[in-house]
Amino acid sequence: MKYQIIACLILCLGATLSIGSWHHLKQHETLVIQNEVANQSANIAKVIRVQLTEQVQSLKRMAKRWEYNNGTPFDQWHFDALNFMTYEQAYHSLAWVDRYNTIQWAAPIKQKSESKLLLNEINQYHNNALQQARTTHTVAISQSVKLAHGGKGFLVFLPLYLKGEFDGYIVGVFSFNKLLSLILENGHFDTPITMMEAGQIVYQQVPENTRIDQNMLQTKITVYGRHWEIYNWPSQSLLNKNTSMLPNMVLTFGLCISLLLSFSFYFARQVERKKVELESKNDELRQKNKEIANTQSQLVHSTKLASLGEMATGIAHELNQPLQVISMNAEMGPEYLAQNKHNRVVKAFTDIMQQVDRAQSIIKQLRCFGRDSAHDEHQTISSNELVNSSLMFLKRQFFSKNIEVRENIAPALPQIKCNKVQIEQVLLNLLVNARDAVEDCDEKVVGIKAFQKDRRLYIEVYDSGVGIAPEAMDKIFDPFFTTKEVGKGTGLGLSISHAIIEQHGGEIKVESELGKGTQFMLQLPLP
Repeated sequence: MKYQIIACLILCLGATLSIGSWHHLKQHETLVIQNEVANQSANIAKVIRVQLTEQVQSLKRMAKRWEYNNGTPFDQWHFDALNFMTYEQAYHSLAWVDRYNTIQWAAPIKQKSESKLLLNEINQYHNNALQQARTTHTVAISQSVKLAHGGKGFLVFLPLYLKGEFDGYIVGVFSFNKLLSLILENGHFDTPITMMEAGQIVYQQVPENTRIDQNMLQTKITVYGRHWEIYNWPSQSLLNKNTSMLPNMVLTFGLCISLLLSFSFYFARQVERKKVELESKNDELRQKNKEIANTQSQLVHSTKLASLGEMATGIAHELNQPLQVISMNAEMGPEYLAQNKHNRVVKAFTDIMQQVDRAQSIIKQLRCFGRDSAHDEHQTISSNELVNSSLMFLKRQFFSKNIEVRENIAPALPQIKCNKVQIEQVLLNLLVNARDAVEDCDEKVVGIKAFQKDRRLYIEVYDSGVGIAPEAMDKIFDPFFTTKEVGKGTGLGLSISHAIIEQHGGEIKVESELGKGTQFMLQLPLP
């Protein structure tokens, strides 16, 4: 549970950092876009102010020519006005309003009626632009008005003075559409824009896909006493230019890395926990193996003790021969002394000592075979001695049961490093099994063969017995499995033999055919 909480904390921390980085990059993009929009908005306001001022200055120069000429004939004025409007394209029309606020001339002439309507609309709403221009002798601009051809505009009033006397106004009708379109086109501005006056839209150029709530910027502009508000948004090209996949990539990779780190930490701790559990299981398994090894050692020892009982007859015979020789020489000794046959006495005692040595050798070998040798270190011994000593224990039994023993042991086998008692136990077990297999057969043959090949010692034990059924071949080395009658075998001999040979780095195999006999083959590595 603790590891899960830590993994969740790692994930939350990584997610927080990723989202924070994403938010910071997005803010940076937004700031760049807003700065660009602010720059464009400021430039648009500046250009509007400059353009309108230049347009008005041009109108002032025209008025100066009027005053200088002390008035101008209509034809000349009309020609001058049309020429002026050709170059100053933001004007919708021009008109001369006399001192009584009545339109006398208009250019183009067809706009005279509309100019009258606009002037009447200005008067109707009590616009003070006319009075302001006359009082201050400066230019005044009216509030926005609706133009007949569509869109909105405004009127510029320029007072005229002939010889110091007020003589009316030159009125220029501006179109917001013409003025702003001209400014945006010449200034190469592609930002969406809305221009408002007193809460009313006077000009708008906003594409349909523009989000009016995103990165909007408001700029206020004042020209000749009129207050306008300009709203700008970033264009799609500006958004494309300053918007990248980096924030989303940072967020995605950050979340993925956070997820991987949290899972890595969690699974690393799980692996560590499993490792501890596995080490604990290994300790338990080593303890169990140790117990099994001790049990196996006890079984091997018990099997050897059981085998000793079967070898009792042969051992008794082996010991009986030297005892008979000792008895005979001991009986003849006094006679040899009485007859002063000292040479015969010496020979008798020599024979006695030889037979004692022989008996001691048999007993010593028997004691070595009977003791627990599980913890003995491996020793280097003669391979011929190993095979012959194992066969020696059962030769008398084979003879007493009329079993023919065939020996084919190479005379000069190399030495082998092994646990001598354990290997003797394996060979003895195989020979005892061969003896039991031929006990009820007409032809009783038990053979043993030993030879060297490719730095390995090969020992084969075979018999002419009844053989092993095919269905039992796969179970022959299983513990407690036996083909003998009840009471004649525990089924542990071959399983223990198999374990001993494997512990020595060797192999044990079996081949058998019903009615023809069985052959066991041992392979042991040579040093």
